[in-house]
Amino acid sequence: MCRTNLLTGWKRLKPCRMKMRLKKTLNQGPRSMVSQKPLLSQNRMAKKLEKKEYSIRTCVSCGGKFPKRSLFRHVWNGNEPVRDPEQIFSGRGVYCCKQERCIGKLMAAGKRWEKLFRIR
Repeated sequence: MCRTNLLTGWKRLKPCRMKMRLKKTLNQGPRSMVSQKPLLSQNRMAKKLEKKEYSIRTCVSCGGKFPKRSLFRHVWNGNEPVRDPEQIFSGRGVYCCKQERCIGKLMAAGKRWEKLFRIR
């Protein structure tokens, strides 16, 4: 059973295995345990590079899936959908492409707004 310590990068092992591992590293000669330990800054950079995930949202008009930042968010204000450019308005939001036909479809939805914004 191995678990990696996030701060140091060392693996925690069962006590019996830990003794064996220490013996192996001490017997290796000029290589010390300190030189085997990765730098903390290198670990952080590696994690940042590995984590390149984007929030994926679906356009309500065309059904295409896009990264969240490439879509417009619309929120229901009581009478009609309103564009939320900074994504700060509260309430249920729907996402729409930046294409004119998709925006026009959303604004002309009429009865579909109840379903999209879950008004009732």
